[in-house]
Amino acid sequence: MLSIVEGRVIGCLLEKERTTPDQYPLSANALVAACNQATAREPVMHVDEHEILSTLDGLKAAGLLRFVHPSHGRSVTRYRQVFDERHGLEPPGAALMAQHLARHKLNVELRTMLVPELDVASAILSHIADNSSDLLVMGGYGHSRLREFILGGVTRKILGSMTVPTLMSH
Repeated sequence: MLSIVEGRVIGCLLEKERTTPDQYPLSANALVAACNQATAREPVMHVDEHEILSTLDGLKAAGLLRFVHPSHGRSVTRYRQVFDERHGLEPPGAALMAQHLARHKLNVELRTMLVPELDVASAILSHIADNSSDLLVMGGYGHSRLREFILGGVTRKILGSMTVPTLMSH
């Protein structure tokens, strides 16, 4: 179990790794700024560099973090999370989405389903009904109009038959 500061540090590293890859791994200063960010954070925190450095040492000892020592023109030590590797979180985007929704006090459960390729929409709709789900978060991928007309499309079938709110991203 992670402390609230450890959770914030790991969460910020996971988020920044995917949203700002050119700045990742993060320096201690960048990590302090990320942890103290007031938007899209619940609860809003104020942690100082000493507290962050102490937390980083603990996360490294737990095998959840790696130190990246200066090289290739960089002048400070940077920090990289290995939490997702250690816990086998796949795909990383799903874990990031779950964490973001959990920050806003939503109960989140990630599930991977193996279904026959031709009946994906029915499998998703059935799963939602069987588990009394309150929200569906999914990616929507478009294909040519001709292909969708001939073969149909999962996105179209889902949107045509939804019984719960759906958050969709392309």
